[in-house]
Amino acid sequence: MSTHQDHANLIWQIAGLLRGPYRPPQYERVMLPMTVLRRFDCVLAPTKDKVLAEQQLASSKVTLSTPASTKPLAASAFTITLRSTSPS
Repeated sequence: MSTHQDHANLIWQIAGLLRGPYRPPQYERVMLPMTVLRRFDCVLAPTKDKVLAEQQLASSKVTLSTPASTKPLAASAFTITLRSTSPS
C-alpha cells in the first residue's frame, strides 16, 4: 500500500527531472498544478468512461446549421486618421 512518504518521494523525483528546464523558483509554478491535475485524474477515474460516452453522445447531437432567420450584421463604415506629431 502506498504511503504518504512514497507519494512525497515520487513528487521529489519528478522535481528532479524538472530541474533542467525550470529554475528552482519556478518549481512551485509547475509542481502544484501538476499535482492537482493528477489528483483530479485519480478521483475522476471511476467515471471517466461514462463521461466520455456522454460527451460523445452530446457532440453527435450538435448541429452546425444556421437558422434562416439569422441575418448578418451590417458593418459600420468609419475612417481612422493617423496624425504624426513631431517634436518642434
